[in-house]
Amino acid sequence: MSETLNDTARRGFPARGLRWVLNWRRMRNALVALACGATFVAAIYTEENWRGRRAWAECKRELAAKGEMVDWAAYAPVPVPDAENILKAPKMAEWFGGGRGTNELLARLNLPPFAEFVNRRRSNAVAEVTVVTAIGPDELKNADLVLHYNCQVLSLVDTNETGAKSLGSPSPILPLIQFEDVPLTTAIENLARQEGLNYILDPKVGYGQPDEQGQIRTQPNISFRWENLTARRALFALLDTYGLIWIEDAQLGIGRITLKDPADGTVRIEPEARARLLALTRNAIRPRLEAVPELRAKGAQLYTFVAGTLPDAKPLQVMVLAECPLDLKTVADFFPRELGPGFANAGFGWRAESAGSNSFRVFRDREPAYAAADYLAWSDRFQPDFDLLRAALKRPQMSQASQGGDAQRPFSQPAPNYVCIRVLAQAFAQRAQCHLLLGQPAAALQELTLINELRRLLSGKPVTLVAAMIDVAVTGLYVETLTDGLRLQAWREPELVALQQQLGEIELLPRVQAGFRRERAAMCQTLQVIPANEFAEIFEMRWYDKPNSSWWQQHTDPAYLLLKFAPRGWVFQNLVAIARAEQFTVAIIEADQRLVAPAKAAAALREVERLANHPSPYTLLASRAVPHFLRAASILAQNQTKADQALVACGLERCHRLRGAYPETLAALVPQFIAKIPHDLINGQPLKYRRTDDGSFLLYSVGWNEKDDGGTVVESKDGTSAPGDLGDWVWRSAAK
Repeated sequence: MSETLNDTARRGFPARGLRWVLNWRRMRNALVALACGATFVAAIYTEENWRGRRAWAECKRELAAKGEMVDWAAYAPVPVPDAENILKAPKMAEWFGGGRGTNELLARLNLPPFAEFVNRRRSNAVAEVTVVTAIGPDELKNADLVLHYNCQVLSLVDTNETGAKSLGSPSPILPLIQFEDVPLTTAIENLARQEGLNYILDPKVGYGQPDEQGQIRTQPNISFRWENLTARRALFALLDTYGLIWIEDAQLGIGRITLKDPADGTVRIEPEARARLLALTRNAIRPRLEAVPELRAKGAQLYTFVAGTLPDAKPLQVMVLAECPLDLKTVADFFPRELGPGFANAGFGWRAESAGSNSFRVFRDREPAYAAADYLAWSDRFQPDFDLLRAALKRPQMSQASQGGDAQRPFSQPAPNYVCIRVLAQAFAQRAQCHLLLGQPAAALQELTLINELRRLLSGKPVTLVAAMIDVAVTGLYVETLTDGLRLQAWREPELVALQQQLGEIELLPRVQAGFRRERAAMCQTLQVIPANEFAEIFEMRWYDKPNSSWWQQHTDPAYLLLKFAPRGWVFQNLVAIARAEQFTVAIIEADQRLVAPAKAAAALREVERLANHPSPYTLLASRAVPHFLRAASILAQNQTKADQALVACGLERCHRLRGAYPETLAALVPQFIAKIPHDLINGQPLKYRRTDDGSFLLYSVGWNEKDDGGTVVESKDGTSAPGDLGDWVWRSAAK
């Protein structure tokens, strides 16, 4: 090289110029290589984009030949004239217009107001709690239980002695208690000293020692300021704040400060006090449980209704020597939530209400049973609202086309307030049950009819899958309530005829299938319009209720990277995978034949699992965006079968009343008691039917396993199968 440079220099070219030329050649080669690489990548992107778009176009043509549409434009909300739109009637948009939030109707229909209404009408308090600082010998005789509460721990007071019980002299109120950046144990020591309290610090507290996870427990420095408070109150407030608790040995008068057990909740109850409370509350509740008659109905909101009333409760008289004021929640937490075997119907928890200065009444948040007349009296207050709803449901259509949302973003479309629809359906069902218990079948029919008409709030076009499945659930509630009337033998001939007419119009299969189709189109449309960072929020968190991911998790997610940087054709390949996978789901329902195919549901599940187990750039988004709808298909089939069986059961009941016996075959019901016998949705064959030796009948479908088990309901022993997946779907009438 040096010789070349010298020769070049002798020919008149300086060495510096030559180096520049050589560097330029290297740079040019690098640029050419980059250009070639970019051209190659661009060619790949162009090829993949062309292939993806072509595959998507072919997929759409393939599905169109089967009568399937996957373009989102085919599923745009359909506007209707305001005069025909249910949502344009007074109050309807406010109550049902969209969103999951509460509204004034939901707030008034909330459950506690009914319990409070009953408490004002009936004497059903389990306990009356009086908070005192001293109790004399005469009061001790009248108290069923005397407890001591030190602001953290509830303990039993020995009442064997006849003398008065007292908390002693009250602690002085200090105008100011203040700590500035002092160790927690120092603050505890100072407050205890001001109250003259002796204590030991449990080694479990272990500041400076490793905890169960091996982390060193660090003592915090605290800064607090209290005004007009006793040192005792300040001490216990401080302990509460830092998860500590004061447990006192009554005989020694020494407290032990230890870690609070999370299982204790807001109040730690000493074993002796817990045992006494448990025994006394059982005795107080048992007479009301035993008085619940066999003739009763279990409401959708877990109330049990009876025709009469339960005997008034005799409340326990509980005295509490309390070192601090008590609130409603703390008083309710005194009482044991679990009452043990035999008390499953006694309720779910406790509720306290103020009964004056330092007095409380304590109730179960569910009574063993409620008088049907009480529920009707409470819910009658909503009749003006119910009348508005009835008037609105006379309109022919339901549309949310004018409710806002981005028409190109399916999952931003407004949806009805499903919570409000569900709560109203439950209220109407419970009102129907109460009317049935009171021998008022005509009024019960009105309530059931309103439930049936309420389903029209879910009929807006296009049908969403969520709305269709809510419709399935509401239909199930409708049928269960109707069944209660048959069990109670409360329906008369006119009501049975009207109910058969309503049942004969229930067709859930086409609506759910339409929901499957819209869901598929919505998925495909969404992947075409959303930015990469919204994928997890719309799909994964939507289906699986996952928490928000971190920035790093989001931006290293393969789905994000594919949407952000990959050829657009790969997205279209994923659309193909989604459309074809969801076709398996659509095919589960044969609406024109009125069939649901469990075998096709299993095939749809296998396809979803195949996508999940073998992801590729062409299926990555599909594997995470497509859920399986196996459970939805099973519930659909079960609830439509229940409606069909109810239709037949009403005909059987009418036949029995007229002829004194059930027919030998279902064919004998046609045409006098039923126009047409519905077939089994699972196999297309007639529903199974036979008379039983007890004068009743057995009516059933072969069920999801497609096997005739002779009318046997099979429960999964290992919990691996969902209810209804095994055995037959059986309808049993009440024995005559």
